[in-house]
Amino acid sequence: MQDKSHNNDVFGLSEFYEQEAAETKEFDARIDAKRGLEGCTGEECPNCQRVRVELGQDGKRRCWKCAWCIEENGYDYELFQFLHHVR
Repeated sequence: MQDKSHNNDVFGLSEFYEQEAAETKEFDARIDAKRGLEGCTGEECPNCQRVRVELGQDGKRRCWKCAWCIEENGYDYELFQFLHHVR
């Protein structure tokens, strides 16, 4: 029989994991807002010339190959992290 008064979370890891899960959920929600509901627009990316541009739910067009944001005329570094699994 286990003693219920003993704290199994000696290092406070449960709080750490809860925080990390919340941050991951927020990151995923931001990435979802960047994704288009219609798929590729048929536009060529001005940066890499691939036809992988999507119109995000946030109204910005981004290349889902190189993470170029047309409206910002630069890379969307958060999308780049997602596409290249850099976190």
